[in-house]
Amino acid sequence: AYEIYQCDWSSDVCSSDLAVQIAVRDIGIAPGDALRMASLTPAKALGRNDLGRIARGHRADFVAVDRDMRVAAVWQGGERIR
Repeated sequence: AYEIYQCDWSSDVCSSDLAVQIAVRDIGIAPGDALRMASLTPAKALGRNDLGRIARGHRADFVAVDRDMRVAAVWQGGERIR
């Protein structure tokens, strides 16, 4: 069965969380690999060594996801905002 996604595929615009869900659920990419593709890979492409991973000296911006790869909580600058 096909599912309707809330993405604008004609302009390649899709939220990162939905892209991760699709990658894991529909394409079969391992969750860790999908999350890395949505975080570390873009950070490297932007030349931002302070983003994309949880490590000392890096920004403390990250999300927690549930088993379905839906955003469960959000931290920005080390503070939980959602």
